Amino acid sequence: MDSRKGDSDHPEEEVLRLRANVVRRGEKRDVSELEARRQQVSRAYNRKLDVKEKNKLRRKKRDQRISSRLKATEWYLAKLGPKPSEGSSFPAIVATHLPPSQWPQGTDAPGQEQLDYLLGRVDNVQSVDLNRLYGMFSEWKSLSEQELRHQWSQEVWLAVRQHLGSTSLAEISGARELVERKQEEFLAGSSDVLNMTLD
Repeated sequence: MDSRKGDSDHPEEEVLRLRANVVRRGEKRDVSELEARRQQVSRAYNRKLDVKEKNKLRRKKRDQRISSRLKATEWYLAKLGPKPSEGSSFPAIVATHLPPSQWPQGTDAPGQEQLDYLLGRVDNVQSVDLNRLYGMFSEWKSLSEQELRHQWSQEVWLAVRQHLGSTSLAEISGARELVERKQEEFLAGSSDVLNMTLD
């Protein structure tokens, strides 16, 4: 090409332009230039009507997945009872703010051990005023053994009913699978709507 540069079939300007775009062995092309070319090709590709439609459909499906996940999570949380109250007695606070593994064993009523557990979880029970907690504990310890057991039994039953709402223990242990199944239900419903729109 160089030997013919400048003749009528090989204008010098055209030869120089072609040579400027040649990457010689071992020579690195400017990264920003390569990136600009890629973006230019990508924009040209994305301007095609069928590609636009595919991208639009892909975004819509992604949005549906996110929306279905949020709806499934809200549905599950709605099955649970309302947010735990502050508690009007020491056993109510124990039943609400401590996990069952830290409840008293057998027919025993909550005592010093449960108070210590509560104090150890003070960051998790910020809604409980500590002065009030100590006052309730003092009142609690003044009751007879029979009264303690009776009240504890009532508070546990009440806490379980209120906080589980319409959710079973099996549904709590299998919460992830339950939410995923509900998400698929919502997704199937929204896919039907999408297909009707496309038709």
